Amino acid sequence: MLFLLLLAAGTAKTQGADDGKVVVMRTFDWEIEGERAERVTVHWLLQEDGSMRYDFDRQPTATQDAHRRSCALQGMKPSRG
Repeated sequence: MLFLLLLAAGTAKTQGADDGKVVVMRTFDWEIEGERAERVTVHWLLQEDGSMRYDFDRQPTATQDAHRRSCALQGMKPSRG
């Protein structure tokens, strides 16, 4: 469900990654329960089939922090693989 929200929200911008892959960046206000909404940018890797892949390790520090806090509220940790 989190990924559906991330896909649906914000504006998209495309740029190249250091490894030559296409990165789609979306900036939006991430609402975390009990906290004020925080503006984050999510980096998605565009796959050959047109789908996009979220890789936690490629995210900016602020996005990783928001993701960790959101998961912690549910007793979880972000997936790393």
